[in-house]
Amino acid sequence: MTLIIPQKLIALVEKYLYNVDRKVEQGGYFFGRNNVFSGFLPIPNYAQESSRQYDLGNTRPIAEKYAKMLDAEIIADMHTHPNGTVASESDARYVRNISWPYHVVISDKGSELEWFVVNRSLQTEAYVRNNMELEVYAESIASETALTYLGQVFLSPKGEIIGRENARKLLLVDDDVLRVEAWIKLKKQGCSWYHASYAAANRELKMPMSRVKRAFAKVRYKP
Repeated sequence: MTLIIPQKLIALVEKYLYNVDRKVEQGGYFFGRNNVFSGFLPIPNYAQESSRQYDLGNTRPIAEKYAKMLDAEIIADMHTHPNGTVASESDARYVRNISWPYHVVISDKGSELEWFVVNRSLQTEAYVRNNMELEVYAESIASETALTYLGQVFLSPKGEIIGRENARKLLLVDDDVLRVEAWIKLKKQGCSWYHASYAAANRELKMPMSRVKRAFAKVRYKP
């Protein structure tokens, strides 16, 4: 099955990679569904020898929440080869144990970045850089998640969240936040002047006050 990686997404990932330390292995998660890639989340390198290997650390829960908000799945993870080589034997050992279908190796050739997509058997997968088929899909995701283009939410190499205010919530969201946001919207339906309070949320949602306050803070709602 031929994979589809939008040119917009490729350009965004490469722009990111050209603006970080290229001597250090970089990486992150790709999101999508079936054979279509639709978003990317860079993750800092947690390896001790960052110039020779890449480690995602314990960041999978963050990636899974982000995927859920995009109505997508983790379709691949990625790391770079600063020395310009292709997938290695150590990559093969790692790829055999990943939970998602694909792994991306981006080889830094200096003036260009060469992409390789492999499956869990380290077999190279064909992919096309397609924009037209993804345009409607991209706009749909953008409108649902308050992003103006795919991949706008990033974790910087220092672990900082970068993105618009609405987009930042994608990486902070949890079940309490979803419940509180839905509850506030319900209260304001037909009653725009209604102002939600900690006490009301605590009583009606049967949620501990500490969690109520935390959720209010995450959605930047002041009671």
